[in-house]
Amino acid sequence: MPLYKFRARTESGSEVSGTREAANTIELGRILHSDQRLFLVSAEQADKRGRKLSISLPFLGGVPFVERMLFTRHLSVMVEAGLDLPRAFEVLIRQTRSPKFRKTLADLREDIVRGQRIGESLGKHPDVFDELFVSMVSVGEESGRLVEVLQLLADQMEKSHTLRARIRGALIYPAIVVIAMVGIGILMFLFVVPRLKEVFADFDVSLPITTRFIFWLSEFLLTKWYLVIPVLIAGGWVFVKMLGTHQGKQVRDKVFMRVPVFRNLLREIASAQIARTLSSLIIAGVPIVRGLQIVSNTLQNVYFKASLAASAASVEKGKTIHEALEPYEWVYPPLVIEMVAVGEETGKLGELLQRLADFYEAEVDRTTQNLAGIIEPVLMVVIGAVVGVFAVSMIMPMYTMMGTIS
Repeated sequence: MPLYKFRARTESGSEVSGTREAANTIELGRILHSDQRLFLVSAEQADKRGRKLSISLPFLGGVPFVERMLFTRHLSVMVEAGLDLPRAFEVLIRQTRSPKFRKTLADLREDIVRGQRIGESLGKHPDVFDELFVSMVSVGEESGRLVEVLQLLADQMEKSHTLRARIRGALIYPAIVVIAMVGIGILMFLFVVPRLKEVFADFDVSLPITTRFIFWLSEFLLTKWYLVIPVLIAGGWVFVKMLGTHQGKQVRDKVFMRVPVFRNLLREIASAQIARTLSSLIIAGVPIVRGLQIVSNTLQNVYFKASLAASAASVEKGKTIHEALEPYEWVYPPLVIEMVAVGEETGKLGELLQRLADFYEAEVDRTTQNLAGIIEPVLMVVIGAVVGVFAVSMIMPMYTMMGTIS
């Protein structure tokens, strides 16, 4: 069995960490809760010495999200049509383009033919199917509602894919502007600045500190260009590694949560994701506490992740969900807690969470449409400031040179 490095919370809310062997993350959560009364927050597979296997190269054999989304939708259609699972998997194997996913589906088919439950078999592939997917399929299989659960999962994955596409689309224009300006800046440093430096040197012009810095940077790019790319790659690697740590994620999320535009967008995205995922789990029949733990494990933002993990512990002790969320009013929009309270009172929590997800997905769509218009003026100010410093740094020596000529 694989070894997992985990973080969990006690019933009092304090965080603990350690390592434990388990078949998959679902089994790990059950073991920790039954043996130590711990609530699993996150888990990563480790090697036998307890070091995290941190190398991740999705472009060298990972399963694209779209492949998994189409697999879920097609499987739901075939099962609903009455096709038995082994035959359905044969069809899906032929349709799949990803070699890794094709092998995974072949392994799943073999397990099913041998009589293994599909949920149990999915749990053997945590790098392809996350805890949410495995839990919902397992519950759907046990309750005889596999088709309904697969349809719920497919709907949720399609909504998530649309949401990601909207956010990426909103950031394309600002990214193009930044890349273009960086490219123009590099060309200026390589071809224009050296000529100006020669002219100023010929007239022995006294240079301000900003001009000297620009000339130094230009000379560095020209003479030490072979160091620039390795330094940028190493710096980017270190930056990504730092962001991958728990402390790095805290700093990242703290910065974004303090910027009004990004804070509102992050809250809307997280609220839509939480409402959509939790509603699917509730409708599928997953217990509330387990559902909160699963949703917590699917989130990237440390504030939302921690709040749901702590809320699961509070609900386990007898609190309602909205009571457990009330200490985190600064994290969630007020509407989220209010709608959860109404859903619990009326007994229609799953349905109301679906409506809440629809609302916040529409809000994210509206916000992302305006995002480019918000970012563009900020970019123009930054670019204008950089161009202004460059222009002044070049113009001041020119005035001095003209005075010398006169």
